[in-house]
Amino acid sequence: MNCSFADHAPGMSFKGAMDYYLHDRKEPGETEHRTSSDRVEWTSTRNLATDRTEVATAIMISTAKDANRLKQQAGVKATGRKAKTPVKTFALSWHPDEAASLDRAEMERAANEALKAIGMEKHQAIIICHNDTRHPHVHVVVNRVNPENGKLAKCGPNENRALDR
Repeated sequence: MNCSFADHAPGMSFKGAMDYYLHDRKEPGETEHRTSSDRVEWTSTRNLATDRTEVATAIMISTAKDANRLKQQAGVKATGRKAKTPVKTFALSWHPDEAASLDRAEMERAANEALKAIGMEKHQAIIICHNDTRHPHVHVVVNRVNPENGKLAKCGPNENRALDR
C-alpha cells in the first residue's frame, strides 16, 4: 500500500474537495465538476452521525466554523489564529496485483489505521473509494478541527512521515 497527498499543504474547502472526489473528472474545457459519480465505488464516514456525504460535508463545514465555541465548551483557551486550512486529504492505494484479494473491509481498516497514525482517529472524515484506475485506492478527507475540543490537528512533515510508514 502507498500513501499520497493531494497537496503538500492542507486545503481550505470541504465543498471543493468533496465536489472533486465524489464526482467524475472534468473533461478538458469544462469549467464545473460533473454531477455524475460513476467512478465512486463506495463511501464511508468516521465520527459523523450520518453516512450521507452531502450531510457529512455540511457537518464538517459547521464544525470547522464552530471551533472557538467547541474550545470554549471544552475549557480550551481560544488562542491563536482561526483555522484557514481545516481540510486534509490523502490517498491510500494498492498495487493492481492486489486488487483480486482486496476488499472494502481491508481498505476501511487501512484508512482507520492511517487516521490513527496521524492522530486524527477522533476527527470527522469521509472515505471515498474510486474505481477509475487499475490500482485500487481510497481518498480520505479529514476535518483537522477536532469535534470534541475545537483544536486544530497538526499537519506537516511529521504527520506525512507517519502516513508514509
